[in-house]
Amino acid sequence: MLAVAVVVAAVCVCWCFFRDSDERRIRRTLEELCEIGSKSPGENAALGALKANRADHVFAPVCRFDFARQVVDGALTPTETGARILRLQGMFDRISLGFSELEIAVSGDKANVAFSGSFKGRLKYGDARDVDEIREIEAELARQKDGRWKFTRMSFRQVLEK
Repeated sequence: MLAVAVVVAAVCVCWCFFRDSDERRIRRTLEELCEIGSKSPGENAALGALKANRADHVFAPVCRFDFARQVVDGALTPTETGARILRLQGMFDRISLGFSELEIAVSGDKANVAFSGSFKGRLKYGDARDVDEIREIEAELARQKDGRWKFTRMSFRQVLEK
């Protein structure tokens, strides 16, 4: 009887410490988004298309973008979002996406996140200059039936008001 109690306790401890929390899953969704949008120097268009086709892994069937940039704003499907990612990647030799200062608030099957997003890249055309920007971003995610968290809205966060 004591052996059964020890085994049950061990299973409970392992389940509590090693199960995926919502925060971990949301962080992984954001990491995958950064991977999908990044582009290595010399990366060919076929690999970019394969990565862009994974947009449905991180975006809900409809995601609302409000970045005040006509090229990306609107309510888009994952396929449309993937096409816009490909178009953006075509303008750059390399792109590196990252995030920091991630804040997550989960409420049931919805989550609000805020983070500092970084975009580093080298333009292909024109003056072929480097781009290095950090923007504050707000997003909403929804838990899907399969347990995955997917973005339903993204926008720049107003930090300073005039």
